[in-house]
Amino acid sequence: MNVHAQQGWPFEACALLLGNTVKDASMVTEAFLTQNGEKSRVSFTISPEELFSAYKRAEMKGEEVVGIFHSHPAPPHPSGTDMLYMEINPVVWLIMSMPSKELGAYQFANGMIKEVKIVTKDGKMLD
Repeated sequence: MNVHAQQGWPFEACALLLGNTVKDASMVTEAFLTQNGEKSRVSFTISPEELFSAYKRAEMKGEEVVGIFHSHPAPPHPSGTDMLYMEINPVVWLIMSMPSKELGAYQFANGMIKEVKIVTKDGKMLD
């Protein structure tokens, strides 16, 4: 997704993360790359057509949308707009800071936004 974010720069890049959730952990099997319909540096919108395609692909694979990825021109923390949408979409939100390439992962749960851990397929923690 780093390449996708760099190709979209200076606008926010976005993608949907497909996979399964097992025991409160989301395993991502595919990043469904999408376009930022807003062409904005500070926000993103995924078109209804791309949303439909992503959900259809996940269903065909026996999976679900387990997360949303997007890039930020600032540190990898949810913006005010992100926080509003996180409540509506309580999946993992993976945010990449374009200046530093740092990743942050957050999820709305039990009435609050919490930071969640990112673990690679081989069990290593991402910083």
